[in-house]
Amino acid sequence: MDLIQSRNVFKSLTGVNTFDSAEHEPIMQMAMDKIYHMLKPGVTFTSTNTALVYAIAAEAYYQYTLIKSGTEDDGNIKVGNVSINSDLDKVIARAKKIRDEIFCMAKDYLILQDDGFYFNEIKNGG
Repeated sequence: MDLIQSRNVFKSLTGVNTFDSAEHEPIMQMAMDKIYHMLKPGVTFTSTNTALVYAIAAEAYYQYTLIKSGTEDDGNIKVGNVSINSDLDKVIARAKKIRDEIFCMAKDYLILQDDGFYFNEIKNGG
């Protein structure tokens, strides 16, 4: 799959102006690998599938948010008299919600699971 479309969606989600290959490409590759392994049997991995393009970008966005939040001390920034407080838990929760919503839109193509539950079904230990 060509990642150009997913990169563009990723840029719009993150607000990054320029895609830095050294910083962002590994995140995109890991997201693509994850989505590839979540495909339902018989689904082809093509760049024309908008749901999968967005799923890759959403997973990359979520991972990017986790990484960025880990590099901030406590989410509080003070420059002179100006202070900005960021609730990292809310930022991460927002990124997870966006990812999960996009995954739900791609449910026809992906095997979705969360802690042993598949949508409306309980996973049988194997």
